[in-house]
Amino acid sequence: MAEPRRRLLPHLASLLLKYSYIISMVCYAAGFVTVLLLPALAKSTYISENALMPGSANPVFGAREAADAIRMADEVQSLVLKHADGYIAVQEWAVKHMSALSADCYLQPFSPPEKPLSSMRFYSSPQHTGRLSQNGTMEGIPGVNIVGIVRAPQAEGNEAVVLVTPFRVEGMLSTGDRLALGFGMALFELWGNSNWLAKDVIWVLADSRYSAYTAVAAWLQEYHEPRFDLPKDWGFSDPSTQAWLYAGKKLDGETLLDFKRAGTIAAGLVLYVTSGDGGVADCIKVSAEGPNGQMPNLDLINVVNSLAVWRQGLHMRVDTFADMQESASLNYLGQFLEKIGQLAGKVRADWGFVLTASMYVEGLATLFASVKNQALGLPTGAHGAFRNYQIDAVSLEMMAGGDFGTVNEQIDLLTKFGRLIEGVMRSVNNLLEKFHQSFFLYLLSAPNKFISVGVYMIPLGLLLLTLPLGAAVLCSQSVKTAVASDSLNQTESDSTDLFSATPGKPSTEVVKAGEREPDNLVTAKTSVGSWQRAVVVVSVVQLWASLTAIFPPFVSQLVDSIMMNFSASSKAPPVMKFFTIPSLKMFMWATMAIVSLLTMVSFLPTPGKGDWIAVKALLLGVATIGLGVMSQIDFAVSLVGALVLVPMSLCACPLTNIWGKSADEHKGSKSIQFRLFLLLGTMVNIIGSPPVLLASAMYFIGDSSSWQASLSKFWEWTELLWCWGSALYPYILVVHLPCSILCIYILLS
Repeated sequence: MAEPRRRLLPHLASLLLKYSYIISMVCYAAGFVTVLLLPALAKSTYISENALMPGSANPVFGAREAADAIRMADEVQSLVLKHADGYIAVQEWAVKHMSALSADCYLQPFSPPEKPLSSMRFYSSPQHTGRLSQNGTMEGIPGVNIVGIVRAPQAEGNEAVVLVTPFRVEGMLSTGDRLALGFGMALFELWGNSNWLAKDVIWVLADSRYSAYTAVAAWLQEYHEPRFDLPKDWGFSDPSTQAWLYAGKKLDGETLLDFKRAGTIAAGLVLYVTSGDGGVADCIKVSAEGPNGQMPNLDLINVVNSLAVWRQGLHMRVDTFADMQESASLNYLGQFLEKIGQLAGKVRADWGFVLTASMYVEGLATLFASVKNQALGLPTGAHGAFRNYQIDAVSLEMMAGGDFGTVNEQIDLLTKFGRLIEGVMRSVNNLLEKFHQSFFLYLLSAPNKFISVGVYMIPLGLLLLTLPLGAAVLCSQSVKTAVASDSLNQTESDSTDLFSATPGKPSTEVVKAGEREPDNLVTAKTSVGSWQRAVVVVSVVQLWASLTAIFPPFVSQLVDSIMMNFSASSKAPPVMKFFTIPSLKMFMWATMAIVSLLTMVSFLPTPGKGDWIAVKALLLGVATIGLGVMSQIDFAVSLVGALVLVPMSLCACPLTNIWGKSADEHKGSKSIQFRLFLLLGTMVNIIGSPPVLLASAMYFIGDSSSWQASLSKFWEWTELLWCWGSALYPYILVVHLPCSILCIYILLS
């Protein structure tokens, strides 16, 4: 009688489970190698939106406008030095010149940023929101943004472009801030006299006494979400200041404090002027990363690159790791890829690729810097505030090749930069709709090279594929064992763990009545009770991690209230002999986390033999869900996390398997190989465990001077990630921490 025909899908599924060990190793290795090959897969940038037409018009900004910029920069500096309050001097100077152009101008006071961890709000609250005191004034010294608006002569005011120049007065303006203000005023006057504008131009002089981001975010919030509970005079108690603020009062009752708006903001440019870092040529550095890895439309960067390199002869730079470019191993890898590209071109012309070793190393260093900036979740400039309102913006840092030098060198430098900014403004002015043609999800490997989402998702997909496959193997073997146990009374199954036994066909040898079951059979069996206990263990650990993540605000307020009570009695608490305030907060947080973990563990049910198999299956599922969710919030966090968390989760197995009977059953060389593999998996789990990761973090961000300084650094980073709503914070505490604790639980089973 002919054998029944095998069904294709079940047969493929059985093959996947049978060879899951090999498939998982190949997928992880392929994912890791693909990450290293991303610079070779990068494409040259190109402009997708035809309406931008960069360089289609001759620039008007010339040497005369650059000389005017330097003159106005010297003017504002002299006013700052003469005035008792440098910020008011800048306000008077800006309002005077803006009024001469008949442009709308006003002052926008904003509150100081909230104290870190002063509330439980994480993603929902901007960091600059302040509080009103009982008498209706703003707590703290308010910052004051100066805003001017040039109305487009041939438009209805439906759209606008924003130019931001941050400044800070510390006795006097720095050379960079002085030139930036003069440069911005020269551009503002140029656009005020232009008849080609189709969009309004808003110039924001951002008061950066707290930070440029805080100032820009405060202005954008008021622009899009007006507040009506603000004090009328914002605490300007000085009579001369109040008289100046209301001196320009118009017939319709408007004053300098009346907020004015233009149309929908199409794009934003944040300008900085610096003396560079001793380079040999003038260049412009572009910073594009926003909160949680959000990037502006690639066309905006492409326009800047096209005008800077091809029109003005400037070098364009992005963040990179300079130390990586000196790595010998990466240079060897680059030389190998260079030879591979040449060999592939000889086999078939369209297979070859031109990638020198230096190009590869530079691309990898830039790529890793881009991934690092996106993974931290912190914006790399004030442009990040625009991304909170889905506005495309970049920060442009205009860097001189050396020092600013003579006036003629400054004029030449500002002429190049002025034509560049004018060209970018003309391109954005040509847009008939928002940026949408090019990419929003990408990584930069060079100023003119990018890696799209369709390419960089490949390594993450390969890495994540191993987790559900491992969970499926564990569940499949568990079901087979339970069925065999019910039907044959006692059944011996083959290896149940993806990385703790050699894969193969399940054994069907029946255990004779009265005989003692083999230890590996007892380990393999997972009953309903095992799964129930595993669910309890995983749930308790996940609950503990979630509570640990919300401890910092409580710890911060508790320590602050204690210090306030002691400050009233003019006595310092005894514990302050050993701690600073930040280090005390970090110590209390760590203590609360450890004590709560030990308390919860004490209430866990007594584990049975083989329970770790169910725990591991749930661990793989939790890791898959966590990394998948994080990839939707911040891809870079998910990619970096997968490189560490995937091998940790897959290699988790009890330490007793290294010297127990599970390894003894493999005879000869197989037993040695098996023990070595289990030992390697254990080492991976130890390397990825919280203590080792904390020690690594202390090496990079800690302070070697004292342990108190290191604790303070950790607390400062905690405040930073919390205040910025960084996706890295929930990943570390809600995804990686519970998974690593479960790995330790499995190791000790």
